[in-house]
Order: sequence, then C-alpha cells, then structure tokens
Amino acid sequence: MGPSLDYARSEYLISSIIQQIADLRNQQSFDYIYCHATEFCTLNKIDLVEQYRPRRTTTIPARFEECIILSTLGQREVLSTPIDFCENFSTVYPDSENFLNIDDVKMVCDHIDGDLQAIKNEFLVIKPMIKSKSVTNIIEFLDELLPMAGAFPNTIQMIKAAITMPVSQVTCERSFSKMKLIKTYARNTMNDDRLSDLTVLATERSFEIDFEQVVDAFANNHKNSRIILR
Repeated sequence: MGPSLDYARSEYLISSIIQQIADLRNQQSFDYIYCHATEFCTLNKIDLVEQYRPRRTTTIPARFEECIILSTLGQREVLSTPIDFCENFSTVYPDSENFLNIDDVKMVCDHIDGDLQAIKNEFLVIKPMIKSKSVTNIIEFLDELLPMAGAFPNTIQMIKAAITMPVSQVTCERSFSKMKLIKTYARNTMNDDRLSDLTVLATERSFEIDFEQVVDAFANNHKNSRIILR
C-alpha cells in the first residue's frame, strides 16, 4: 500500500481474479480435481468414504421465535458496492484515469456530506492549475492544495477521506498481529508506553532509523551508566 496506489484499478484486478476463479467452477474442473484426489488417496491407501457420527438436531429457543426492532434502520445512504467506492475516490488520485472527473463524485460527496456543486466547481478550477505541476501521487496533490485551503475546502476534505480510507481498514489488524508477537508471556510486565513504541517500530519497518543517534540520545539521558556508549 503506497501513496500512488489506484484503488479503483486494484479493485478491478481483484474482480478479474475472482471471475477467473468462478469460471473454473464447472463440471470439467470438478472431474479433474476429483480424479487427481482419487489417485492420491488410492496411492496412499486413504479411505474416501468418511463415516460421520449422527448429531443432535439443534433446537432454537422459544424466545427467538419473534423479533421486534424498534430502532430505525437504513436511513443513511451508502455506496452500492466497494468498487463504486474506489472509483469515486480515484478522482483525486493523479495517476488515475479518473482524475478530477466531475461526473464520478456524487456518491463520495454524499458519503462525506460535502457540497456536490462546490466540489465540481473546485475541480474545474484545479484542472488547468494542476497541468503545470509535476504531481505524481495524492500526497503531492494535497501538498499543492493546502496553501489554498480556503479556496478548495471540499476537495481537501475529499482527499483526506481518500487517504485515511485504506489506513483505517488495515492499521488496526496489522498492529494487533504485531502486538501478539511483542507482548509475550515473558514480557507481560511491559507498560503501555513501551509496548506502543515497540509496536510502531515493528509495524513501520520502512522508517529509516539512525542507530548512532539513538545511542547518543540514550547516552545523554543516562550519563551515570557504567557502560561507555560514546
């Protein structure tokens, strides 16, 4: 995941792979797999007929037979599919074919509670202005507009939503998976501050760390150390 990633194009490639796998779900493919599985089981003397124990039928408690919902549902309009979501946000990615296309901003405008007409007007102003700039990714695009935040508030809001959208989906899962490796049984007495710092170091491995500066800073903060670090 990087700043120049086109999520609409990624969604299209994923959909193509899913369709390719779905096309393999036919009788010819099943016969091929079954034939190879049969040969493997015969060669390794594995019984193909597996005996299952009878299981008791699950009964549903009587209190679940009726369900009454008093709250109002479905009042907020959402984007129809994930690919619509990605296609609309791709309008603020400079490397996308859909860059600054005013016809594909309605759904995402409703999603962020923005002014549709204002976003279209801002896009019309940004198009000729950005042609003379060498903008290659969404971060550079945002840096170009930030000095003029008063003129393009809706576009900047849309860019920030597009940037945080993938991060909000994967950062938590990545952090928790690393946390399980860091805070083991032997390190159970670790405080939250140290755990947070180690998690950042483990998840953000792309950060370049100058270990000489780290050692110098540690030596300055612990001048009474018996070990000479400098």
